[in-house]
Amino acid sequence: MHRFCGSCGNPLGSDNRCPKCGWTPPPETAPVAAKLRYCGACGRPLGSDAHCHFCGWTAAAVNEPADDGQPAKKKSAKQKRAKSKPAGKKGAARNHDGKKKKKNILPVIIPVAVVVIAILTVVALNLFGVINLFGKKKSVDNIERLSAKEYLSEIGKVTDKTSAKKVELLTEAEAYKEFSKRGFDDISIVAYYDIKGNSIGTQEISSRGKDKHPSYHALYSSPSGVVWNISLAGDIFYAVPLSLNNEGAFDVPYTITEAKYYWVYDGVENAFFTVDLDDDVAVLKRVNKIDADTIDELDAKEIDEL
Repeated sequence: MHRFCGSCGNPLGSDNRCPKCGWTPPPETAPVAAKLRYCGACGRPLGSDAHCHFCGWTAAAVNEPADDGQPAKKKSAKQKRAKSKPAGKKGAARNHDGKKKKKNILPVIIPVAVVVIAILTVVALNLFGVINLFGKKKSVDNIERLSAKEYLSEIGKVTDKTSAKKVELLTEAEAYKEFSKRGFDDISIVAYYDIKGNSIGTQEISSRGKDKHPSYHALYSSPSGVVWNISLAGDIFYAVPLSLNNEGAFDVPYTITEAKYYWVYDGVENAFFTVDLDDDVAVLKRVNKIDADTIDELDAKEIDEL
């Protein structure tokens, strides 16, 4: 569900339309992941992999059409109509008994049916993106993307870049233990990238897993009903009050942090970037430690006063 404009990032109006540029969310079945530049959940610029590094929202995950088998139904219905079509009366031959002679129309119907099925198949393949009749197939993988520095410059000033190979990344077991120590128990923890920066979708980690990932994410609901996105980037924890940000509780989205800076991971370059966020895009609110006890005590008013 889009709460922010996919073109300029401005909050959508009550009529589900961007008051700034007039953009409206496309149908969920439309292949529009390539056209979105801003997150539909928090309004911030999407990463170079069509993934929001702030709240975990992914454009490709909600915009890819599913193959529901309609082309196959159309083909069989077309073929059925072709086979059941009665022969015309004109020119009907009669045998020597005076009865109408049955005309063999299979030699005509079969080639026509084959051609129709072939056309429908090509149209269906083009519709679902398997082929492209008018040029190169468009997909999330072959879209020309901005560099990490270019898209991050839209939310602030990039002051440093550190290769993930130089960061002491945690294994799944270590990350799971760290979340648990902070009171985030009985929640699903996921990773989006492997150690080489390859996208792995949304993969739930194991408490005994030995694989390492650049970042880990989990959704946590506080007793007051606030939904948080708890993130571990390298060895730094961040907490984003998703529900409050999406409801417009603040003038700009807030992110709770233990650090003095914002550290964000980019999978395309497999590196961490330090970003000095623009005040009109996002605001960092510092706490001594991000754990369940601290998060449970924060409501909209207390977050605003941090």
